[in-house]
Amino acid sequence: MRAFTPPLKFTLLIALTALFTVLSAVQMEYLNGPRYWRWPWRDLPYVPTYLTILWAGMPILAGVWLAKQRTWLAMALILLGAAALQWGGAHINGPSAAERTRAVVKSVEATSYLYSAQIVKPGWLADYPAVMKDGEHHARNKPPGPIWFYRTLLDLGVPDPTLIAGILVGGLALLSVLATFYLSKALGQGPEASVLAAALMATAPGFVLFFPEFDQALPAIGAWMLITWINALKQPPGPAAIKSAALFGGVLTLALLWSYALLTLGLVLGLITIIEGLRAEVWKTTLIQIGTALATVVIIHAALWGLFGYDPIATFFTALENQRDLLTQIHRPWPLTIPFDVLDLILGFGWIAAALVIIGLKSSSINHAPLMVLSILVIIITGLLPGETARVLLFTMPMLAVIAGTQLLNWPRLLQVGTLALALLGVAATVRTMVFIAV
Repeated sequence: MRAFTPPLKFTLLIALTALFTVLSAVQMEYLNGPRYWRWPWRDLPYVPTYLTILWAGMPILAGVWLAKQRTWLAMALILLGAAALQWGGAHINGPSAAERTRAVVKSVEATSYLYSAQIVKPGWLADYPAVMKDGEHHARNKPPGPIWFYRTLLDLGVPDPTLIAGILVGGLALLSVLATFYLSKALGQGPEASVLAAALMATAPGFVLFFPEFDQALPAIGAWMLITWINALKQPPGPAAIKSAALFGGVLTLALLWSYALLTLGLVLGLITIIEGLRAEVWKTTLIQIGTALATVVIIHAALWGLFGYDPIATFFTALENQRDLLTQIHRPWPLTIPFDVLDLILGFGWIAAALVIIGLKSSSINHAPLMVLSILVIIITGLLPGETARVLLFTMPMLAVIAGTQLLNWPRLLQVGTLALALLGVAATVRTMVFIAV
């Protein structure tokens, strides 16, 4: 039986890219979602769309070429390419990148955070549950972080706040690419595999095309939750273990201030803790670390309560109540959502990167790779975050990118660059035929 060599795998990826391009061009039924909810189809010109995406992504290809020799130059190029892709995607959506950015930030339907920030009254944090109940769309079931971000910009009086805010959101999104690099290293991978993982994250269609939305930045928080806790579990008993746990507690607090969806990472964190942290020789230290992390969360929230009157408990239960109300207004027929949510996640991550995960999962050098994939599947199967998984589950994509990066590690450099070029073609095909943010 002929070995499944990198050239054969690359040939498969070429075929997948061609298949996705054709299916999206003919607007294949279900490719853009189920009948109860879909990304709208469209048909943009081929040449300007593909040229824009490929030109913007050139720094990423250069970064992959340099991954073996010059890690930090490679990462700088990948970050540059990630920024260019976001701006290029906005330009394609038009009428210009700047106008598109302003329109998304202003949109009550697409984000609603700026709108909410504009209408809140002084001392709004002390009455945040009421703000949520009177809020619009996404602001109704989110903690105050996104509104706080926009309110701060408005209070500072920055010129052209919608454009500046959008650019800053895009800048925060770049932290997701950087965090993917560090997550790969935390999971024991070397510099080259980590650069490849970052490049795959930077070329995920969902990451590129949801600019400028905070969903792009959530992967950074999620990845750092994993990084800080994994590093904490590696520490020997002593002050370093406690400090690492406190750092995780700080990141967890940031998650609680930004999006409760990130709490679903508790499954993979819990499984890793059981495997790594409850061994006979370290379980006492692990329990102390858990207590330290929770204490850190409590202390920071107590400080916010004392300084601003922010009530995190009332906020959380109001978010749950509002989420239940929102789900009654949209049609998400579980368990029918399960296969379509998997397909939508693959659409957002990219067919090429998803194929690399499937090909490389069994042979991955990452011990926790099956647990990471399992945790994502559990989120989907249980319907915790139903629908729009190309966007909603963006925060899980660094885990998938790390697994995919290990698969590319031993490929010839030309095939590595070629694979990322195929990923860019997937982004181009997606933005040419589908609308991710309708404004």
